[in-house]
Amino acid sequence: MNMQLMFELDHSTELKDYTNFGYIGNVDIWKSSSNYVFTHACKAISWRLKLQECSTLSMTKAEYIATSETTK
Repeated sequence: MNMQLMFELDHSTELKDYTNFGYIGNVDIWKSSSNYVFTHACKAISWRLKLQECSTLSMTKAEYIATSETTK
């Protein structure tokens, strides 16, 4: 059996970002995590994973904080 791993070539030069958050990622300290990655021409050029500085009581607030950190 022959198997191959294939990647599609993307000649795009767009700058793309992907943002994510983990709500109450650490139950000991009740803080969520903010994650992002920026790509250019399908290559990661910047990324970050960090606990948020404040505690939130809702997923919406945790997502808002993650998005604003990415924008900065």
